[in-house]
Amino acid sequence: MPARTERLARCYTGAVHDVRRMMGHDSIVLPPEIQAVAPGTRLAGPVWTVSGHIDHTRTEEVVNTESAMRRAQVGGMDPVAAYNEYGKF
Repeated sequence: MPARTERLARCYTGAVHDVRRMMGHDSIVLPPEIQAVAPGTRLAGPVWTVSGHIDHTRTEEVVNTESAMRRAQVGGMDPVAAYNEYGKF
């Protein structure tokens, strides 16, 4: 496995997505036609099927709050506790 793939596989996928968005990459979702060649393998981390749109109206306050919540969850904080601590806008 290439070194970059190994590093990305250890990352929290939400953080990778957020960093890519902050770098200006709006279209970073893989097409559904991409599938594993070998059953049970993965590209780099878990994947969830979602539907949505990019909110270009997000303020710096919202971005900072979301980032604090993600850092807390990655650090092991329960998602509900993270929301109660950092989720108030």
